[in-house]
Amino acid sequence: MYSIIDIETTGGNQPGEKITEIAIYVHNGIEIVNSFHTLINPERSIPYNITRITGIDDGMVKHAPKFYEVAKQIIEITKNTIFVAHNVHFDYNFIKREFKELGFEYIRPFVCTVKLSRQILPGHASYSLGKICDDLGIHIQGRHRADGDALATVKLFEILLANNTQSIQNQALSVVSDDNSPKQVPIDNLPEVVGVYYLKNMRNELIYVGKSRNIKKRVNSHLSNASTKKAIELRQAIRTITFEETGSEIIALLKETIDIVKFKPLFNKVKKTQESNIGLFTNVNKEGYITFSIQPTSIFDTPILKYVNTVEATEELFHLINKFELCPRLSGLQKGEGACVNHGLKNCNGACIGKESAIAYNVKANQLITFTNPAEQNFIIIDKGRNDLEKAVIHIENNTYMGHGYIATHLLTDNQALKACVMPETTNNDIIKTIKSFLTKHKVEQVIYLK
Repeated sequence: MYSIIDIETTGGNQPGEKITEIAIYVHNGIEIVNSFHTLINPERSIPYNITRITGIDDGMVKHAPKFYEVAKQIIEITKNTIFVAHNVHFDYNFIKREFKELGFEYIRPFVCTVKLSRQILPGHASYSLGKICDDLGIHIQGRHRADGDALATVKLFEILLANNTQSIQNQALSVVSDDNSPKQVPIDNLPEVVGVYYLKNMRNELIYVGKSRNIKKRVNSHLSNASTKKAIELRQAIRTITFEETGSEIIALLKETIDIVKFKPLFNKVKKTQESNIGLFTNVNKEGYITFSIQPTSIFDTPILKYVNTVEATEELFHLINKFELCPRLSGLQKGEGACVNHGLKNCNGACIGKESAIAYNVKANQLITFTNPAEQNFIIIDKGRNDLEKAVIHIENNTYMGHGYIATHLLTDNQALKACVMPETTNNDIIKTIKSFLTKHKVEQVIYLK
């Protein structure tokens, strides 16, 4: 038996947000056999931008039952069923949290129709509910309302059932009780996704934290690594493997960095804080071009960036120069005369041979300076989410890492919602440096600079 569920809420899946509508269709694998649908009084105001999307406003829910008044019905109708939803993590965790606030542990096996659609119906450009239903000819009567979206999910689920029942059963058997915590799984079931993994010993002690763009491949490399004594000791000590999918590579990196400092796992190296005595400096040459150089710092100079050593400084400057299409010769990275190497690679517009004017060149050089300036570090990073219906969010304010979170794609234009979805995170001095270094070398989907 399956409970196919959709909810509408006051916002993202964060503390303080509440359910405003729920629809449940119980399906026996052949047809709908029971249903439940109601608006819910969230006991708080509904933001205008949510009303604009769902059509649900404060007046509509004023006399609706509160969640605790329908909680028993939800428990009874979903008992002994598999919880099914499109982007199931959102609906399941939201309902789970509502019950937790009532002192009840709500646990159901669950499956995700986004994940199943990718597996059973490959080749679609998008697996959002609206797009996949359009592709399959499923009409949604009441988009962004719980009843309409739930009925559309029923029709999608019936197509998935007709194509591959075994995949649905296998996915339901692989779930754990708390999807917010790292998943404990057999090695063969590890996913090939971006995320963080945690290795524990027989006493359930965390002994290693790692990140990877392919968790399964990276963990398997640990289990087959006999190159050093330490690698063999780690391999022999592993008893439990858990993981957390992040979607975004930069969030995986941040979680790894923070968790290593926080838990100090036996087999991870904790970076020692080292004094930064090397700086990146700017100047203007006689032709009027802004130049960059790496030099030891002193109390009389203010570099735009500081580094522990020249190797680290040179590597980052190399990436910065390529990012902003500047000249390595004007940045002290290449000696000699004539055109630089990057000009031949079409990543330098010829400032080294006077082909690009100082005015045009200096615009890009100043962009590099602004990019590295701590005063400009008030921004939000948008990157890939864990599925098509969400995006990852990182918030930096006053040169401080505020934390990260996930937000539904339809809320991306709301800066307040972007900030609100971020869960506060403990930080350390290396986090901002880690973020800036990642942005120098890699691309994210969007960076929103805040005033």
